[in-house]
Amino acid sequence: IVQINLIGHVHLMEILHRQGFLLKTKCRVVYSGSESARGIPAGVILCPCMGDTVQDFERFVTTGQQQQSPWWWKPWYDTIEAYAYTKGLAALYFAEWARLHPEYHVLTVSPGGTMGSNVLQQQGLLWCIRWFSGFVCWFLDVFRLWHSLETGAQRYVDYVVADEHRANEFPSGTFLASRKRWVTGPVGDQTRVRGGEQYGDTQKQKAAYEAIQRYVK
Repeated sequence: IVQINLIGHVHLMEILHRQGFLLKTKCRVVYSGSESARGIPAGVILCPCMGDTVQDFERFVTTGQQQQSPWWWKPWYDTIEAYAYTKGLAALYFAEWARLHPEYHVLTVSPGGTMGSNVLQQQGLLWCIRWFSGFVCWFLDVFRLWHSLETGAQRYVDYVVADEHRANEFPSGTFLASRKRWVTGPVGDQTRVRGGEQYGDTQKQKAAYEAIQRYVK
């Protein structure tokens, strides 16, 4: 999960930057984030408590464990929990990357909850959610608690090819996702949303950046 959702992106960014493929001016970088990084209500995904030190993040990247726990505490690998923490780690990393490269405009943008991605069939979810996924999908669709793939993709487009005013609506390094506690609707700065305040912590950002850089080098 960490390799696919973060490390691969970091390697790509480093290569593009090192080889000069990124334009020095007006270049916009958008990383695919997720609301799971600040938690999704109704018990679907809890808000991950991001670490404060380089060692905290190094442990997660190398072992998949968020913290040192006794053997009897959750001995299985929770894929949804790991995914949420990975997306949170990425938001911190790219916030610091943006600070170190002010010549680029970098944003972490979530596509929101989209239909057709089979997210409710993931093995890491509660069995009852997977069992009733058909009804859950119908329920979410009827009450507009998620949106189409096209709507999710439009979020990326809005900040990659937007006009100058829209592109500069949020400063470089911002983590953007749904303003409300669910996964649809207008996007906003997640540091202003419950559970997302931690992504504005510069200490966490620096620690996340250092941990990832140590790992990829």
